[in-house]
Amino acid sequence: MNTPLKLLLVEDSETDARLLVRQLEKQGFQLTWERVETAAAMRAALMERSWDCILSDHNMPAFDAPGALAVLKEFNLDLPFIVVSGSIGEALAVAMMRAGAHDYLLKDDLSRLAPAIERELRDAEMRRQRRRAEKELRDSQALYCSLVENLPQCVLRKDLAGRITFANESFGKLLGRPVQEIIGKTDFDLFPAEQARKYQEDDRQVAVTGRILESVEENWASGEIRWMQVVKTPLRDAEGAVTGVQAIFWDITEKKRAAEALARNEAELSAIYEHAPVILLLLDLDRRIQRFNRAAVDFFGRPESELKGLRGGELLGCIHALDDPRGCGYGPVCETCPMRQALADTMATGATHRRVVCSVTAQKAGRQKRIAILASTALVKFDGRPMVLFCLEDITEKAAMEEQLLRTQRIESVGALASGLAHDFNNILSPIMMASEMMRLKAADEQERRSLEIIHGCAQRGAQIVRQLLAFGRGLEGATMDVEPKGLIRDIRQIVNETFPKNIALKTQVPGDIGVLKGDPTQFHQMLLNLCVNARDAMPQGGVLTVQGDAVDLDEVYAAVAPDAKPGRYFRLRVMDTGLGIAPEHLDRIFDPFFTTKPAGKGTGLGLASVLGIVKKHGGLIHVTSQPNQGACFEVLLPLFAASATSPASGETPALPQGAGETILLVDDENTLRQVTHRALLSHGYRVLVANDGAEAVSLFAEHKAEIRLVLADLEMPVLSGPQMLQILRRMNPHLPVVIISGLADQEKRLREINPQNLWYLPKPFNVADLLAKTRLALESWAAQPPA
Repeated sequence: MNTPLKLLLVEDSETDARLLVRQLEKQGFQLTWERVETAAAMRAALMERSWDCILSDHNMPAFDAPGALAVLKEFNLDLPFIVVSGSIGEALAVAMMRAGAHDYLLKDDLSRLAPAIERELRDAEMRRQRRRAEKELRDSQALYCSLVENLPQCVLRKDLAGRITFANESFGKLLGRPVQEIIGKTDFDLFPAEQARKYQEDDRQVAVTGRILESVEENWASGEIRWMQVVKTPLRDAEGAVTGVQAIFWDITEKKRAAEALARNEAELSAIYEHAPVILLLLDLDRRIQRFNRAAVDFFGRPESELKGLRGGELLGCIHALDDPRGCGYGPVCETCPMRQALADTMATGATHRRVVCSVTAQKAGRQKRIAILASTALVKFDGRPMVLFCLEDITEKAAMEEQLLRTQRIESVGALASGLAHDFNNILSPIMMASEMMRLKAADEQERRSLEIIHGCAQRGAQIVRQLLAFGRGLEGATMDVEPKGLIRDIRQIVNETFPKNIALKTQVPGDIGVLKGDPTQFHQMLLNLCVNARDAMPQGGVLTVQGDAVDLDEVYAAVAPDAKPGRYFRLRVMDTGLGIAPEHLDRIFDPFFTTKPAGKGTGLGLASVLGIVKKHGGLIHVTSQPNQGACFEVLLPLFAASATSPASGETPALPQGAGETILLVDDENTLRQVTHRALLSHGYRVLVANDGAEAVSLFAEHKAEIRLVLADLEMPVLSGPQMLQILRRMNPHLPVVIISGLADQEKRLREINPQNLWYLPKPFNVADLLAKTRLALESWAAQPPA
């Protein structure tokens, strides 16, 4: 999606404004934007140019959202006005909506921003269309009055007493009198008595029966006989009661007028047929095209001279149209074609078929393409012959979007499953990591120590897999940290050697100390692994996979010609294979979400799309070159940085912080994790009280309130959950420091919204060093606070 959007930001924070802009650009908007923070600046911006949408912060030093809405109303502009605030209560939000705002969002959750803007843009367009429609209705009514007044046909209306209440100019001209003199008179005042009685009787019949009366009558008003077509209809009030009679009559003496009207009607129908937005075909009983509209010519892209005489499948380019020498409709597959069946039934029985869905493999210019067609059939007469009106609508894109939606829903299901698995695995991995760490410190010999290191390393690798599951399933991001390129390639080399088929040879070129990448290491690993998996799949018969890394400098000349490039030093990563290569027509689409050339069930079409997202997120570039049957080369450029000065020296093992006899309340329903954590704290100088659930923790805290200096608690527990327990403990001691333990990254944010003070977060799985460091940090931070 690359939707242009002219956006006016009412925001005092340049940082927040750019955050909103980046969010919208990430979600596919091409922005032209301006930030204002005063009423005067907003007025100037509204006068200077037109805007598509306005986003406004609620509270600013010199301005606010209600003021911005008032300025917008001064200009009488119907623009979507959305409040985006860091914190806004429900009452204020309701007040803004009542004042005319279209929506409100919180800055810490911008996931609804793009959908909200798209919705409000559609609503604004609908309002504009409605106003146009209302104006057209008023114009139509005025036009109707004007038409009636100026119709060449005579129009008059009478009440039930026979008095004329309205007459148009044509009727006045027919009688040779001004219209003002006709109003209020009866037929006896205007016509001979015999003719007046005839008119009166006709009026009475219409009024009594409530039916339309049509007749052809002689008229001598002009001094010569003229034949008039007369149509009399009853006039009714809002309740449906007859209040009078309307008569319309016109001169039908000249047949030319009727012929002209007929020709006009035919032209209108032909115009409707020609300009209909769907493909319209008229087929004879041999299913050959005899007539087609402009939409058909545009869709099929063939000269009009080539269309007539073709059958539907031949026109669509169906690959089965040549299965039989007789052409479309006679091949073995044709009998199961829904369009063929609908046509045959319409021809045989005259039945109408609507919205028949058919999938066709079409071949054009040597390329095959699967298209989805929505077809309708009806039996009609044209030029006196029975024909089938065949309506076609291309729904290929719609069907593809529905398929994408189903795939997205499946991925969301994987995310929910990943969250549940992460919780269970974290409870398993944490005891293994801590127990192996403590046992390693007390190991009797080197062989035993190495075995424990292997166990600890495997547990850490399991923790990494859990984080990757969460990152994929829920979009959770890890912390930004320094990542060495050489370590990245070495990690992937180990995974490839252990998991890829043996007929794929791996060659790597590991860079030296060229600097570091800054970002989420999980995402960097995912990016490189996806590229390697893509290369593996391109070599089903085996081949050579090459992963190379080095440093390059991009100058300003290169940056000026390469989109999104900036001058600087970059880590260049090349992933090359000797596989099938990529067809030239697919190169422009390989990074599109859900696009895949793999067979059904072999790929989701998300691998390269996620690679592109990770590269762009970290300020990088990606380029691919390939030729069919000559392999492919993916080149990624990522910015390099100097290593952080605070990074510990290689091989340096910091001493574990020790306790000083402080009492800690440990709360966890997982017995194994609770036991290992208990032992780790005891062995490092702490006194520990243990609770199996939240209810027991509250009881223990009430009994030992004066002794407990820190609570270390899980979140997901029976009887009384972590958040509920925390609220109760904080009522007993508002300044109580708490370290919460959870494997779900969003829990910390949720708890901070409830109890933000003296709260620390320890993510699962953790080792002894993590546990002791977080415990000491919480105790020292609390001790350093001034007394309440």
